[in-house]
Amino acid sequence: MAQPIPPPPAIPQAPQPTPKKGMSTAVKVLIAFGVLFVLGLGGCVALIGAAGNAVSEGIEEVADERQADEALVEDSSTITNCEVGEFGTAVATVEFTNPLPEEKGYISIEINFLEGDTVVGSGSAVFENLSPGQKAVGEATAFDLVEGVTSVTCEVVDGSVL
Repeated sequence: MAQPIPPPPAIPQAPQPTPKKGMSTAVKVLIAFGVLFVLGLGGCVALIGAAGNAVSEGIEEVADERQADEALVEDSSTITNCEVGEFGTAVATVEFTNPLPEEKGYISIEINFLEGDTVVGSGSAVFENLSPGQKAVGEATAFDLVEGVTSVTCEVVDGSVL
């Protein structure tokens, strides 16, 4: 009997590439939201930074204007009388003409009372609601004059605009 012919050896098949799966729609949506969130957050940070810079510049401008106003107040103040009073006090009379272009609520002029070069007391003359160019006279009194002082000189040391 004839022997059956064996089947030919099997030819190995090359592995079939599996089709790549694309990203799911849900993943794409999450990535899109993530990108938008990061861009939105960056935009907010940029806006806050810009607003902060604008506020800072505004504050500096107001501070510069106030310093200029206070320097004008000091320069527009004249001490017409300066003397030791009773019971450890000293009084200075201050003449002032408002140099500012608009009325301010309060203008304060700080006076130091000196014995030689030593400050022995201080006081403030306060003016309220003066119109531009308006003249006024006020007094600054030191209530805590250093004991034993019998004569003083006075100087304007600061002007404040409130």
